[in-house]
Amino acid sequence: MRPLHQSGIALCLSAALLFSSCGSAKTPRVIVLGFDGLDPTIVDTLIKQGKLPNLARLREQGAWGRLQSIQPSISAVIWTSIATGTTMIKHGIVSWTYIREKGISVPYNQSEVRQPPVWEILDQWKKRSVVVNWFNTYPLEPIRGVIVSDMARRFIQLKKSSLLQDTVYPPSYFSLVERFADHDLPRVLRQNELPNYFMLARQLGMDIQKTPVLPGYGTYVLHENLIKHIAWELHATESWDLFAAYFRFPDEIEHFLNAFLPPGLSTPAKEQMRRSGSLAPDLAIRLEEEYARLALPVYAWADRILGEYMQTMDPRTYLMVLSDHGFAFTAEGFNHQLPEEKEPVAGFFALTGPGVRRNFPIPDISVYDVAPTILHLFSLPLGKEMDGKLRPEMFSFSRPIQYRPYYKKSFIKAHRQDLDQKTLEELRTLGYIR
Repeated sequence: MRPLHQSGIALCLSAALLFSSCGSAKTPRVIVLGFDGLDPTIVDTLIKQGKLPNLARLREQGAWGRLQSIQPSISAVIWTSIATGTTMIKHGIVSWTYIREKGISVPYNQSEVRQPPVWEILDQWKKRSVVVNWFNTYPLEPIRGVIVSDMARRFIQLKKSSLLQDTVYPPSYFSLVERFADHDLPRVLRQNELPNYFMLARQLGMDIQKTPVLPGYGTYVLHENLIKHIAWELHATESWDLFAAYFRFPDEIEHFLNAFLPPGLSTPAKEQMRRSGSLAPDLAIRLEEEYARLALPVYAWADRILGEYMQTMDPRTYLMVLSDHGFAFTAEGFNHQLPEEKEPVAGFFALTGPGVRRNFPIPDISVYDVAPTILHLFSLPLGKEMDGKLRPEMFSFSRPIQYRPYYKKSFIKAHRQDLDQKTLEELRTLGYIR
């Protein structure tokens, strides 16, 4: 690890720009909740219908906007850019997979990440982080705090604790995975107030196995239930400066909702897209409203999770909610993987906390701006190598902005064939790779 050139006194002086004393009770805490695929248009529609009370309250209390995304619209790429504040060329994750020796396809993981995520940067400033399920956190890079990597959820499929101890740091925290893993799908669906899409599909005469993405629904539900409980437990019981949890569920569900659109609506819309590349305004509105109706169960699920965290906030806590992209209607249905010449579909962004302007729309904020914003909330220098920028207009306070270089602590090189295989199977089920 390259040494920091600031002493503990300098850290205190930096923090004192906003807070009264180093290590005082006023030291900020930051919660980051990432919901993959949470679409801002759907959020707007459901807020207007009064169906997302917590997301509505979050926007009223803080700054919010559409988070400008990037091409290619690949979650592994975008969430790594969110965590590092850098482009894929800098951080090294450029797709879902790459070809290794002998033509073997391998999913990217933390081994290939070349820039430090924000929790590693905070670790260099002796701050404690809890990170749950974030993309490309396995193999683990130890930090002050706890990391439940994106591979820990594989316990749902593998059910072998001895094989997965290295997916959590410190390893003793793997007991949480064992404790909260629930394989009873009907019970988990009831507890999370989620539909049984298998039953709905059968009622509509659909072939589940031939419906893209739908066959994986049960596994996705069990994964997200596990992550939800682990995240909440760690949030409540651990001390932390940064708490970051990632939920993939909205994206997974939205990929198969196309199959539940009424044919009388989706078929003419697809034909119109093929003919002209756009939709008549009235048809576009009807489609958006119908898709929002279908997506409501998973958006309400996310809204309830948000509400639980909002209830725990105190005057020194910031809460950031974001998504990597939204969805747009194409000739194949609602999707986020658009041709490269098309603008990427923007995601959702909202931030509330001390000194954040209330009900403040912020246009053109980018996925690259998230990491610099988190560092600024801690009164820390932004990374010189970061491609994002700070948007000071969303804050009522003003403080100097400093920059310094940050480096990866180490470069762990490790791949496990069993975990890689499960990841490849999941990517095929989602239609991301063949």
